Amino acid sequence: MDHLRLIESFGASLADFLVPKNARFVVASSAGVDSMALTHLCLSMIPHERVTVAHYDHGTRADSPLDLDLLRNYLRVFPECRLISKARASSTDSSEAEMRQDRYQFLEQARRESKSDYIVLAHHRDDQIETLFWRLIRGTGMSGLQGMQPKTGWLLRPLLRVSKKDLVSYATHFNIPFREDSSNHSNQYFRNRLRKTLMPVLSDLAVDHGGIDAVSQRLLGLMDDIRESNQMTQHRIEKWLQTHAITTAYWLAWSHLEWNQLKSIEQTQLLAYFYLKQGIETPSRDRVRALGESISERTPHWEGPGKIKGSYSCGYHFLQTHIQRQRSEEEQHHFNWNQNEAHCPSLNLRLRIPAEYHETHELGFFRPGDRCRSKKMSDTLLENRVPSLERSLIPVLKNLKTQEVIWHYVGGASASVAITERGFPFTFESLP
Repeated sequence: MDHLRLIESFGASLADFLVPKNARFVVASSAGVDSMALTHLCLSMIPHERVTVAHYDHGTRADSPLDLDLLRNYLRVFPECRLISKARASSTDSSEAEMRQDRYQFLEQARRESKSDYIVLAHHRDDQIETLFWRLIRGTGMSGLQGMQPKTGWLLRPLLRVSKKDLVSYATHFNIPFREDSSNHSNQYFRNRLRKTLMPVLSDLAVDHGGIDAVSQRLLGLMDDIRESNQMTQHRIEKWLQTHAITTAYWLAWSHLEWNQLKSIEQTQLLAYFYLKQGIETPSRDRVRALGESISERTPHWEGPGKIKGSYSCGYHFLQTHIQRQRSEEEQHHFNWNQNEAHCPSLNLRLRIPAEYHETHELGFFRPGDRCRSKKMSDTLLENRVPSLERSLIPVLKNLKTQEVIWHYVGGASASVAITERGFPFTFESLP
């Protein structure tokens, strides 16, 4: 692929993603050749003020600070482009999965800090082929065989049909600086061993079948076919989720009764789909099935691959990614109280409250120890089957002097309070 075709391919991929005209982007850059070529492409086609370059140092190499130095020097000629970086404490014992999760968590933080819409990643064709064989060896289902998605939520991979060779040629042609990561040659990591052993054999075997480029294109075509087949399965799952699940910014929940009506294969497909939609590497089929068993057994708390956590409470199963947990912990819910109306934007909840309560009462959220009419509110919430994750989001109206709850969202207390808008999908409100 010549340089002009590479640029056209990159531009076509961005167009296929249907991103808004004024979208802002975080470009993930390790300072290696792939991500530096990506950075150059983005800065060539996107207004610089809408580009943020994010660099994460895993702390696995003594010379890794030089990577950030190179990036800083390169970006000096792009003063409107922002650079966000983070260095992890020196470590050599982290697994590939742990480092990947740490990196994606940082990229999400950078996206939020820079108020960007998307994260652009430099995964290329060779990475895609490696991923296919890595998943086959590790064990995977149909969702794993479709490879990495070009677009998953706000994660964009516009180079999946561009070879490593073409990226190196592009960087050389445009004199783009980059650094070679010495850890890429270490046998400590499985992906490196796969790249150094299996991929050269594949290249040799491809000679009699049109060469590695032709074989790679056929493998990409196979993954496309699997992806189209999976889309039919995903359509069924999405329909099930729309009908039976409750989705919020903080978790995904469904009832145990609905879960038990699914076949085992459908449960596995549902969990694999959850990983896919969250942009997290889908675990092996056996591990996904094990997660399904934990759910079926109504395990109170469990943790799965990719820092996914699950819980069971009051008839409902909850799934949370580490990003959703972080969001739920950091979100500051509050009411804007104006005259006789109070509004909580984060929960899209609006209440009508007598104006005279403004001076004598406090509107907030349930906390352990709250009492209403001399009864523990925690008992009331349990009686009304309010799951533990939702309890801290239950609005309450307290007397400032006595700290007694005179009204709460679940009911059972008397006060001249009316709910005029319900926006947050509490699970206990979905119960028959």
